[in-house]
Amino acid sequence: MSGTRYNFTGLEIELPIIYSGGFHNFNYSLGLGKHVHETGPEITYVMKGFADWQVEGGVRLEQSGGTLAIVPRHVRHRGAEGIIAPCWLFWYVLDLRNVETSRRNTPFNRRELQLIFDAFSVKSGVAVQAEQGLDRHFTELLDVLCRGKKNPWYELEMRLILCRIILDTAKSFQKAGKPANDLLAGKARAYMKKNLADNILLDDIAAACGLSKSQFSRRFKQAAGITAADCLQRMRIEEACRLLGGRNADITEIAFKLGFSSSQYFSTVFKRYTGMTPCCFRKK
Repeated sequence: MSGTRYNFTGLEIELPIIYSGGFHNFNYSLGLGKHVHETGPEITYVMKGFADWQVEGGVRLEQSGGTLAIVPRHVRHRGAEGIIAPCWLFWYVLDLRNVETSRRNTPFNRRELQLIFDAFSVKSGVAVQAEQGLDRHFTELLDVLCRGKKNPWYELEMRLILCRIILDTAKSFQKAGKPANDLLAGKARAYMKKNLADNILLDDIAAACGLSKSQFSRRFKQAAGITAADCLQRMRIEEACRLLGGRNADITEIAFKLGFSSSQYFSTVFKRYTGMTPCCFRKK
């Protein structure tokens, strides 16, 4: 089912807490420029592949399979370098402007809904590991979307599944995002950025952060939602995109400058993250 896209709104399924949502699993990169949501935060869930977001204020959110990310209301954001890499991506935008309106057709009472509002109240973007079981709920959602609106139970099934997704998403954000880990991820990323051209190992990054390899790996993934190795590779590809924007640098030169062992390996990794070869990216 590659190349599938579905969209829905809270209005059409009579669930006011949802403003809009959707799913896509394109096998090529998509353009996604700066935009903002006025009704509430946007939540994204990556089932397969990778997604990268640049958020106003310098925040970078990197997602791999099984992770959630949230961008607050009124905060501008876009896909990294203006694109979304190939992935299986769910998203939904909440409408948190009015508690009483948002409660309609949900199982949440006023107190419970306030807890959910609090869990989604973040000042900047956050990426976290999803609660166990969320993947199953999103799979159920995809099944309902695939069967379409001719299904007589479409609206009811959508409301029930989305309420479960909202609850488990709120619990995921509430459990994660410890400030100490956020600082750790920032320190690690600064070290990676400074040493992009070197053949740095996980042990080197952990040592720079004053932790053992196992402690660092666990805490970094808890804060960033992806492994440190994946983060380093993404940062290299991000810098490669910037360098490819110029016409002077040779692709092989860029590959070696960013610590890749060969231009062929660089092309393989670049295509994995962006959906296109360095040559195609430069032409576009």
